[in-house]
Amino acid sequence: MKLSMPYARLRGITRRTTLALAAVLLAAVSLAGNVHAETPHLMNYQGFLRNDDGTPVNGTVDFMEFKIYDAATGGNELWAEAYLNIPCNDGVFQITLGQATWLTESVFDGPDRWIETSIDGVPLLPRRPFTSTPYAHHAAVADIALNAGTDDDDWIIDGTNIYRTTGSVGINTTGPLTQPLQVAGDVFIGGGADGATDGASESLIIKAQSEDWVIGVQNESTAGASDFFIGLDSTEDGMFHIQDNGDVGIGTTSPSADLDVVGDVEASFYRANSNITHGGLPAPGTIYRDNVVVAWGQVFANGTLAGSFGVESAQRNGLGVYLITLPNPIPNDEISVTVMPQGYGPWFASAYTSERVGGTDIYVSIWAPQEISMPVARDQAFYFQVMGRPN
Repeated sequence: MKLSMPYARLRGITRRTTLALAAVLLAAVSLAGNVHAETPHLMNYQGFLRNDDGTPVNGTVDFMEFKIYDAATGGNELWAEAYLNIPCNDGVFQITLGQATWLTESVFDGPDRWIETSIDGVPLLPRRPFTSTPYAHHAAVADIALNAGTDDDDWIIDGTNIYRTTGSVGINTTGPLTQPLQVAGDVFIGGGADGATDGASESLIIKAQSEDWVIGVQNESTAGASDFFIGLDSTEDGMFHIQDNGDVGIGTTSPSADLDVVGDVEASFYRANSNITHGGLPAPGTIYRDNVVVAWGQVFANGTLAGSFGVESAQRNGLGVYLITLPNPIPNDEISVTVMPQGYGPWFASAYTSERVGGTDIYVSIWAPQEISMPVARDQAFYFQVMGRPN
């Protein structure tokens, strides 16, 4: 140690010099300002040295070393730095730590930290615990303290907005794809997790050049009764709606059946795996809008069934009389049969139906007109079509 005092006094200082720290370590340079982009990983450290007799030290200290540990005694050394020729005026010295070895955020990422000071290789014990200021330094650097209003190399902070204009962001992945955002895992969207029933929609908006599509959940006033929808408006426009009970609505926000369509339906093919229910006769002068062709086919003169749909069998029962059987029962008052004989005519044709358990029987009769007598039954090929509402 190099001091402006006799050698004997120097030895006393080396052996028993005391160090009185300032009440709180000074904050890192500019810590309250530009905390992320320009934080220099430095810290001002101020102390007070006394001689054996209690008088303040004046002069130059040859060698001082500072170490940071994770325990008051023993423990792990996390950081160290040494300085030469430290000026000490009236006992006060001040050093900027981190000039040679940066004080990185990892130094302060634990709950407790102590600093140890040595003069000419002799530690001045006990170690002194850090106060909260260095941990503010850790928060500023390690946790990026975005509320400080500064940018880094990737993100731009503009008031309450934080954004980046290039590159990709990956969550739960170290290699995001070319899309701006890739999440490798489940995603939770919405503010209704606290049980609030504000009636607003929790929505995901997918923007396109002309129209913005909205996928969302409409919060209902009844707990647990939220509905799912897809449309062009976050307030739900009824384009596609699924009730919490599973009913699906197209063109309506309140479907009343498994599938409720308000509007026209166009289908190139219809197939029923079970019988269609009916709800009675239509009003006079009207027809059911859901009446469908339930069967059609061609029968040859000998009763052989040619091409057909919805037909179980066909047979000739006698001269000019044919029996066509359908696999589904259709009420007599909810069926219509059209028969068109083939070949040169004219021909007369009639049909009547008989509902039975497990099916429907259709009897077709064909006659040829005569000039003098009554029409005569004739075997003749014909086409037929059946419309109705099967049970």
